[in-house]
Amino acid sequence: MKLAGAIIIYNPPNELVDNILSYLDEIEILYIFNNSTEDTISLPVSIKNKMVYEHTGENKGIAERLNEAVKMAKLANYDYLLTMDQDSSFNPKDLFYYKLKIENYLFNEKVAMYGIAHSIKQFKNSNDHNDKNKLITSGSIIHLKVLNKEIKFDEKLFIDNVDFDFCFTAWNHNLNTIFFNDLLLNHKMGETRKIITPLFQKKDRTIHAPLRLYYIVRNYFYLRNKHPHLKEYFSLNIISNEIKNGILYGGSPFEYISYIIRGYLHFLNGKMGKL
Repeated sequence: MKLAGAIIIYNPPNELVDNILSYLDEIEILYIFNNSTEDTISLPVSIKNKMVYEHTGENKGIAERLNEAVKMAKLANYDYLLTMDQDSSFNPKDLFYYKLKIENYLFNEKVAMYGIAHSIKQFKNSNDHNDKNKLITSGSIIHLKVLNKEIKFDEKLFIDNVDFDFCFTAWNHNLNTIFFNDLLLNHKMGETRKIITPLFQKKDRTIHAPLRLYYIVRNYFYLRNKHPHLKEYFSLNIISNEIKNGILYGGSPFEYISYIIRGYLHFLNGKMGKL
């Protein structure tokens, strides 16, 4: 299979190079989009020899960059596109086996995207798969050959839920999104903190920054409207937990409340894209 890769970076972590090297040998080219203001990253020759690099000094978000990567990969006649986050990596040989599973999948012509587990809770040591899953961007492989011009990433979202919306759009065009649960991606979902609950229990909570919560709230309600027939995928518990974690444990409750309110008002007023 002809596999290209794409990664969007923004103020990248120190382990960026190691993360890229964990999958570089299994792809033919890597499209790197740097959304940071400053271009300060230093990449080894092994990556430079295999990359197309773009930096404009502007944060263009996730959706626009992914659409650009899809377009570039299609023009170069690649069959598939691996999409990765800057803080994600593969375990040795996992991408090799991932590619084999895709090549041997019987209904490949009806699949828009494949994904793998990104947490221990999702991982199962069994050779099975699930249809119609909400797949995250990182570690997913897009089947370029089955995409039409209507199946793309929604640039109104800018960031957050961009990947889920892509899955919903694929379903609307009678394509599947397949999840393999026997491969595990090394992936960070956000800042996790140990907190003390009102009942004095110690628990882990994922805390997003106030600006990120703005996009989470705004895009959540936007997608509920965009995909009204899929409301079972938009549980109020999910968004309420995100809001609760930010306000109670984020450290600046009034700032969180301000961004949450602004996100909802912007949804109502149809203000989308970058804040």
